[in-house]
Amino acid sequence: MLPLVPLIASLFFLSFILSVILTPRAAAVAERFGLLDLPSVRKVHRLALPRIGGVAIFLAFFLSISCGMLFDGIRDSLCANNKVIYVCVGGILAFGLGFIDDIKQLKPKTKFAFQIITAVFAYTGGLQINSIGLPAFGVIHLGWLSIPATILWILIVINAINLIDGLDGLAAGVSFFVCTVLFALCLIHNNMMVAIILATLAGSILGFLIFNFNPASIFMGDSGSYFIGYMLAALSLLGSLKSQAAFTFLIPIIVLGVPLMDTIWATIRRFILGQKLFKPDKNHFHHKLLSMGYSHRRAVLILYGITLFLSCFALLMVNVANKLAALLLGLLAILVTIFIRRLGYVNFVHIKNILTWINDLANTLGINRDRRVFFAYQLAISEASNIQILTERIVATAQFLGLDYLEFKLGGQLCNFKKINNFTWAKSEVVKNKTELYAKQRLYMRFPLEFDGQLYGLMIISKKDFDSDKAHTQTLWRLEFLRRTITATLHTFKQKQEHEFCDRRVNVLGDRRTNEVKIALIRQIEERRRDSQDRRKPAPLIRQHS
Repeated sequence: MLPLVPLIASLFFLSFILSVILTPRAAAVAERFGLLDLPSVRKVHRLALPRIGGVAIFLAFFLSISCGMLFDGIRDSLCANNKVIYVCVGGILAFGLGFIDDIKQLKPKTKFAFQIITAVFAYTGGLQINSIGLPAFGVIHLGWLSIPATILWILIVINAINLIDGLDGLAAGVSFFVCTVLFALCLIHNNMMVAIILATLAGSILGFLIFNFNPASIFMGDSGSYFIGYMLAALSLLGSLKSQAAFTFLIPIIVLGVPLMDTIWATIRRFILGQKLFKPDKNHFHHKLLSMGYSHRRAVLILYGITLFLSCFALLMVNVANKLAALLLGLLAILVTIFIRRLGYVNFVHIKNILTWINDLANTLGINRDRRVFFAYQLAISEASNIQILTERIVATAQFLGLDYLEFKLGGQLCNFKKINNFTWAKSEVVKNKTELYAKQRLYMRFPLEFDGQLYGLMIISKKDFDSDKAHTQTLWRLEFLRRTITATLHTFKQKQEHEFCDRRVNVLGDRRTNEVKIALIRQIEERRRDSQDRRKPAPLIRQHS
């Protein structure tokens, strides 16, 4: 082990120097051929920057490995296991896929298909998850499940590194820290073969990071993120083969916590809201930090700090007993939940909303995309901050449901607050006057907006050709769900007492007392009126009989 440490350090510095030299060259080539990442609404940067920085990382890594093969110690360690060939060839395939995407912008399904091919190639080469070591459960053998588990792991890590490449230096910095921790774990368990590759990869990433940190002058692109993602996924598998008991597969999962959490959470979020799973958005962890007011650089440093914390946590997990490790994992799960809620994902984490969503799905014909899209509209209504935004989102929901007419009445004599101006929306080409709302083959419904015994108003809807609507059962259910969401939101407005929903009368006991006083006054007035009438009547004549 000790004789190889100076050689490994030499490979690290060699790859670092090569990366520093090659990165500006890659930027110049990108500018010459127009391979630039242009600004857009979804992206954070405002200038067109080169997007093939992954070429510099790729070349620096393989040139350094090639130089290292000239030394007997490095060559003997790398040639001791033929799985290294599948690691390197798979990295070339991943890099090639990403480089083509940087040039031609491949479709998401095409990229995903080739990623699966790369993962299958790695599995056939022996890079497999045959068992998983878990604290308090021991080693769990997967059997035939090792095939989907291995493919899923490689796909998740590749796309995880790609998804966090949204801020300057984020993907490169996190990947460097992951390489460093995995390298330390390999040294601890005398796995020199994987340690050599990780040190070389870390040096090439660090050299690129000098130009990629905020303000960045070049991006790694898909070529870099796919290459690094595949290498980390494959090396974590290769490193865990040495000792399943000590180097559990759970360790690389913890080290890769930031990109993995972001990827898994993005998938869950998009599925629940009925969005396309591969469609980019601005709701990742780094976007949330920016929306909270953190600067570009500070957001990156926060995620660096979380990665370092998880790295130290992973190193601690290696040297603790199983029972204590299980306790630490439970503590980590609590911290992850707090972190997600802190970023503003409260509506997804709240168990009440999740149970409501499951209950709603149970009352439909099945879990389909339209139902999940409608849930997104419900969520938007529940997050409305005032009446104007609420009505705008209700109209958007009405259009999604195919309604032709919507009338919204709030307050009035039957409600416990003053009347608010009515709101009406209609499709002019369909509803010219209100008499058409009662026509045949038309749905017309009046919904009382009542929540917990409190009436807030009335909602009237109408829809044309309802009899021919094949999904009329789902429409009725969704109208009821819409009513519940609106009333719950109105109830929230009233509790905040800042949306003209404050009580204009006294409470129920006060109303009873007022009514009693009114009745007593009315009785007194009636008695006085009768007395005055009796006094005004002339006295009856009395005849005297002789």
